[in-house]
Amino acid sequence: MHFKLDYLLRQTAYIDEKPLKFSYGGLHHVTVLLRRLPKENLKPSYAGSNILCSATSSQEPSHKITSIFDDLAKVGVTSGLTGDSKTSKVRASVPARTEMPVEFQSFAQRVESKLGDFAERTVRVFRWRSGELGHHNPIRYVLGFSWQRDRRTWRAMPVDITLGIEASFPVWKKLPSEIPQCVAELVRGGADEPIGHVLFREAWDQRHENPRSALILGIAAAETGFKQFAAFLVPEARWLLEELPSPPLVRMLTEFLPMLPCKAQIKKGVVPPPKNILDTIKKGVDIRNQVIHGKPATLDREMLRDLLGAVRDVLYLLDLYSGQLWAQHYISHKTKEALC
Repeated sequence: MHFKLDYLLRQTAYIDEKPLKFSYGGLHHVTVLLRRLPKENLKPSYAGSNILCSATSSQEPSHKITSIFDDLAKVGVTSGLTGDSKTSKVRASVPARTEMPVEFQSFAQRVESKLGDFAERTVRVFRWRSGELGHHNPIRYVLGFSWQRDRRTWRAMPVDITLGIEASFPVWKKLPSEIPQCVAELVRGGADEPIGHVLFREAWDQRHENPRSALILGIAAAETGFKQFAAFLVPEARWLLEELPSPPLVRMLTEFLPMLPCKAQIKKGVVPPPKNILDTIKKGVDIRNQVIHGKPATLDREMLRDLLGAVRDVLYLLDLYSGQLWAQHYISHKTKEALC
């Protein structure tokens, strides 16, 4: 039985009309093919991306799983990935992977992970070896995961269907009238957006496509933001803060922050961020250190968003302590409750 995972790549310069084939052999005869999509297969949504990366393998599943594939053969085929008009229609919908038996789900996940690993490493090493620049993530999106038995018809594999819903940070329904005047006063006074917030925006913007970069920038935003905040409150210590290595971020927030001559405070005085914020940042720092030292690190989307949310709360808490009372409006409700 044969399996295929198709990716649409971001633009890659060194793929001409002749496909590039990389054969890796092994138990499952893995092969990765890079080729330009025919013009008739290009869609407006591809927006300049016309390179297809197809990873294939051959293996024989157990009798039980084979019988499930026999049932799937009655369901449907993939559409339009091979350039073969005979396979351009879907006869019926394919069930979601979560609806399949557990043994099948595990088998499909193993096959997909193996193909994805070979495909992504092939593209990354190809770009590295050919000296090509480009986007951090060469994969634009998955076009399809399919299987076949007769070497003629590629049929759709059951896949997980998920709907990602992400709640953004709250914004004003109507801009308060005092904000324009406040902005004018800050700018007249020579103020600019603190560098910590600037780095945070870069991290937030990259959270989907470059999660590791977002993680590193997010931690850097908190570290730099704290240094700038402390230098503002203690100008005579600016050189030490900017030139000498800093203590760990969590230690600065817990031990150094309460000692600073802050220009404003909350009901409890000048206190560190709550424990859940500190724990999230500590975990983020640990993962950041693993990443920059080349060690394997697990980073999922939910953890990254929690980390960036924690960094944002810390930055606005520092703004509040520096005398910007309006900053309290942008600290999350959960954090404000823990502080008060």
